[in-house]
Amino acid sequence: MTVHFLYKKLGNSPKHLQYAWFSAMHTRVDMALYHASKELLKDTACQIYAEVARLEQTGSFYSAESELCAVNRHAAAKPVAISRDLYRMVELSLELHKKTLGCFDVTVNSGSYDSQTIAGVALEKEAQTIFYRRPDIKIDLSGFLKGYALEQARAILAKAGLKDALISMGGSSVLAIGNHPFGGGWKVDFRTAKNGDATAVRLHNRCLSTSGNEIPGQKHIISPHTGKYIEGIGRAAVVTETGTEGEALSTSLCVATARQREEILQRFKAEQILID
Repeated sequence: MTVHFLYKKLGNSPKHLQYAWFSAMHTRVDMALYHASKELLKDTACQIYAEVARLEQTGSFYSAESELCAVNRHAAAKPVAISRDLYRMVELSLELHKKTLGCFDVTVNSGSYDSQTIAGVALEKEAQTIFYRRPDIKIDLSGFLKGYALEQARAILAKAGLKDALISMGGSSVLAIGNHPFGGGWKVDFRTAKNGDATAVRLHNRCLSTSGNEIPGQKHIISPHTGKYIEGIGRAAVVTETGTEGEALSTSLCVATARQREEILQRFKAEQILID
């Protein structure tokens, strides 16, 4: 992977607006970072790039060499010691499964899946191990990994002292810190699924997450209720405090019933801006 950079000076401001982008997690990652030091901007962007690449090797469901794939191969035979990040991702996923009334389930790609499959995932905190109580369990963090990566990027920005930044992972997972140089917050556009109209939201120290099928024939979200892909065009978009909550919530709203959606939204400090 390669990081690309572009810098702009805005008026008489001593600060630089840096655009940086790279490919990771099967999408394009775009960053806009604002600070007086070009060296600090470039170093921070490279740190975020390295962290996203590291997390992809940790939690990718599709890379045979990832830590998660190794867990999926061996954790049904015996407890497997795992890294701090993978442990935390699985731990958060189990918590969010409960918080979303079971609508967010990282085990939906397991063989012989049912609503109790996720109960077969056992974590041991002291030993930092994971064990599958059923032989056909597979954890898939694809609907969660980008949100977790955004939170690690947030920590890198804070450590570097960068107070104004926007990071977009494919447009579906967005972190906004501070303000755009020309206004309050950051204006983020996205398109609705059914008619393609542009919708804008202004973010300030918040995350935007979107999920759903945007084009005819697209299928990539499995409903925990049926074990089958959600079909038809439709999209959910939410604004949340964290990327991890946003990823779980937007996915959940795509599969939840109307009654479940109302209860789930009450459990999160989130703003539902679209369900179509």
